[in-house]
Amino acid sequence: MQKGVDFESEAAMKQTVIEKFWKYRQTLAEALSCEDYEEKGILDLTQLREAILSVEEDLDNHILDYMLFYVYVRNKSVERFEYMSLIKMLEEQVLSKKVGKDRIQSAKPASNQVAKI
Repeated sequence: MQKGVDFESEAAMKQTVIEKFWKYRQTLAEALSCEDYEEKGILDLTQLREAILSVEEDLDNHILDYMLFYVYVRNKSVERFEYMSLIKMLEEQVLSKKVGKDRIQSAKPASNQVAKI
């Protein structure tokens, strides 16, 4: 991915975050929970930012901004961020990929079956 690219749609940004972080989702979850000293699933902006950057130090600013925005718009408070929405986004993508693979597998005809006329 090219540094400093402006993304036009939320869907494109979400897909970029998923591609960048889905294989690191456990590491990201651990980094977020390590910053959560009160163990309430809530971080302030600085903690959220530091946790994300601890997983990917050279993260493009657009992607970081989108991740912070994604959590922010799903919050009840403007000062405290419920970070689990970020993890849920990544897990939903993983689940949808698994469901898609299962559908593809069930749609394929068995190779040992021969069509009889």
